[in-house]
Amino acid sequence: MAAGLEPPRHILSGVEPPRHILCHSHWMVNDEKMSKSKGNIVSPVNEIEKYTADGLRYFLLREGVPHSDGNFSSTSVHRLLNAELADNLGNLLSRCTAPLVNKEQIFPGHDKVFFKEFTRGQKLLQEVAELPDKVRPRYLEGNIYLGLDAIMHVLRQTNALVQDNKPWELAKSEGCQNLLHAVLHTSLEALRVSAIVMQPVIPTIASRVLDKLNIGENERNWTDAERSNIHQRSLAVENIYAFPRLQAQRASI
Repeated sequence: MAAGLEPPRHILSGVEPPRHILCHSHWMVNDEKMSKSKGNIVSPVNEIEKYTADGLRYFLLREGVPHSDGNFSSTSVHRLLNAELADNLGNLLSRCTAPLVNKEQIFPGHDKVFFKEFTRGQKLLQEVAELPDKVRPRYLEGNIYLGLDAIMHVLRQTNALVQDNKPWELAKSEGCQNLLHAVLHTSLEALRVSAIVMQPVIPTIASRVLDKLNIGENERNWTDAERSNIHQRSLAVENIYAFPRLQAQRASI
């Protein structure tokens, strides 16, 4: 009903009406309909205080799909945000920018000669390069959760690359600097592109990631995600955390 009233309101106000309206399905709470009599109404204001606006928006767009009802619970929110924003995204950023791992505090450039041998990194960078073209149509068709799923797939692959190559060990050996730089370049490039294409969903968190990578305001457009970052740059000096891990708490809903 509300969606149907909006275009006339826009017209009467002299504002161009929306060209598209995406109507999502119902949100359930612990698999039950929200009801005043049951007292299980979810207040967005209260949830923003718990999870931040970006955190709540991410959960709703990640779990909410156009074709079926979504289910909201504190347990689900904690599990998703910790797994995807705190771990896949935030922990990856912290690992690759930590002074013990990245002593020079740089976003290394792309060494074409060494990457010929680092085939796993090459393959992952190809997936990163294809990410904007995979995500964009999903956003435009309203299946935002599928776009986020593609991003998380790349970030999981990147975390696996880091875990297997152990850059914290590579940093201790002078003879492993080429591999260290290749791992860091691949990981930070995955973070750069992921953050750019996640800006419509989590603008504040994405901005923190890009700030730490020292990506300028004029380098954060979608077209910038479609171009590879091949030149070395320094990281921002400030300690920046993308999304702190949520502490376990007793579920209230």
